[in-house]
Amino acid sequence: MVSGKSFVETFNLLTDKYTFVEHSAFNICMRAYRGGGLTKDAVYLKGFLNIINYIKKEKTLNIY
Repeated sequence: MVSGKSFVETFNLLTDKYTFVEHSAFNICMRAYRGGGLTKDAVYLKGFLNIINYIKKEKTLNIY
């Protein structure tokens, strides 16, 4: 939403690139786009996708 993508484009990104199941992808999109979108949800989604990409690079989240 923040980058100008439509609901459907964001849904497809979550299901195709990030392999979310459709139900979860829909819920994430619905939260980000409802009522024009809430800033906290858009920021949360961006941060969450950053974490997913970090893990996909086989990096660890262990904090010592």
